[in-house]
Amino acid sequence: MAAAVFYRQVWLARGEDAHTDWHIAWIPESLARVGQQVELREDGSNWLVAWASTMRVNGEYLLEHERDYAHQREASDV
Repeated sequence: MAAAVFYRQVWLARGEDAHTDWHIAWIPESLARVGQQVELREDGSNWLVAWASTMRVNGEYLLEHERDYAHQREASDV
């Protein structure tokens, strides 16, 4: 059985003074350190971790719930 991988939600910044573009993402806990540079696979550019949550979430849970937002309106329409 593989060891569980935990993730933290972070705010990523890039650009002049790291304030031009912002991105919110869940990244592995080992990379979620404020001031750390990370490279995103989508565009290959470097991002700076500007803020990291203290809450950690199991990666399996994130995969199971990654599209929950798509059903939010169905649940709220009464």
